[in-house]
Amino acid sequence: MWGGAGFVLNSILFSVFFTNRVMSSEDDGSYKTLGLPTQPYCRIHCHQSAVRAARFNADGNYCMTAGGDKTIKLWNPYNFRLLKTYAGHGGEVSDVQAGKDNSQLGSGGADCLVILWDVSTGQSVRRWRRHAGRVNSVLFIAPFHNSDSLDPSPILLSTGVDGMVLVWDARARTPYPVQVGVLD
Repeated sequence: MWGGAGFVLNSILFSVFFTNRVMSSEDDGSYKTLGLPTQPYCRIHCHQSAVRAARFNADGNYCMTAGGDKTIKLWNPYNFRLLKTYAGHGGEVSDVQAGKDNSQLGSGGADCLVILWDVSTGQSVRRWRRHAGRVNSVLFIAPFHNSDSLDPSPILLSTGVDGMVLVWDARARTPYPVQVGVLD
């Protein structure tokens, strides 16, 4: 059973790529995986404080966790081995997503930053600070003109407590979003 008194579940995700696996992120600094329908769950203590998001990449070959300890961690979902730690946020990391080609990660956090990461080097490629508050979620989308492209996902969306949806061009060197929307 997952849950009970005092249990806080921050996110849950299902992956058909990884043998029908469910993954959750929790306030105690761990993430859990469960293979459906019969495998027992596995709990991995991975952050020094709450895990705010747990995500699989596009093809299910790795997973990422975003933590209250200001880090993102990249994991092998088959043996639960830590592959890389990404540090660069000045506060809790709220969300992380992998790009379509798996070469980039996008993250957002309490420091109002959206960061684009190079998966292989672990270095930040772009850092954008245009939200007026915490960034709650990030999402890569395919280019508008060619959604079948296997090029690195150049469009990153971010949303925050400021009610804004910002559209970032990951290829551009500008610190400004290419489009701004307001959620009413």
